[in-house]
Amino acid sequence: MLQGVLATANAEQNSAYPPYIYQNQYNVVSSLLLSELCRRFPNASQSEIDMILPFMETIKQPVKDGYVYLPDNYRDLLGNPSITIRPDNKDCSDPVVIDTAQEFKLANLKGGCRTVPIEMLPQNEWDSRTTSTYAFPDYDAPIGCFFGKNRFKVCPFDISVVEVRYARIEKTYVYGYITNPDDTYFFDAATSVETEWTSAAYKPFFNALSSMYAAYSRDPTLGNWSTFLIQQGIL
Repeated sequence: MLQGVLATANAEQNSAYPPYIYQNQYNVVSSLLLSELCRRFPNASQSEIDMILPFMETIKQPVKDGYVYLPDNYRDLLGNPSITIRPDNKDCSDPVVIDTAQEFKLANLKGGCRTVPIEMLPQNEWDSRTTSTYAFPDYDAPIGCFFGKNRFKVCPFDISVVEVRYARIEKTYVYGYITNPDDTYFFDAATSVETEWTSAAYKPFFNALSSMYAAYSRDPTLGNWSTFLIQQGIL
């Protein structure tokens, strides 16, 4: 990626564009891009879904005292959490032991489980919805609300398991390098932390980093070239 940005600017790989500046700009773009992809999910395009796949996690979390606790690597929700219920509106996570004809019937019902999304509410709506006498949440219309960064509450309160799809925290990219006597430098894999992004995200990274390099170097030619490409629909 760095080679591509410098080639566009017709610049050498030297101290005029220090690696730590490139590294910091890369991590800024990484954070902004992942936040935007999370915001668009689940209505993202296929190319956007391909970008976010390396960070996507899906888990089934038990509900403890009405709360779902998210892992330490949780960053953002991807769509709504959900529950699975049987046609008789019972939680599919309830175990079914088949010993009698009735239990066999329950097992068949469990085979028809369906997924129901949890409506996530802001805190200022939680109390009114959970005390409502006409629109109290049920298994067909469950609700949730974050109380803290890594936990949310659910209602009905007897929900036992919630499925959560989320984006995990991205690793900080580190561009390791060794400086030569002439102020040029070369990549050092031993001190680097590779990016987790795949080639699916090359275009937005290249576009953003080229623009940030133009701003850093105050190169009007590169700035004009970037503007031209944006107008032509290439960026």
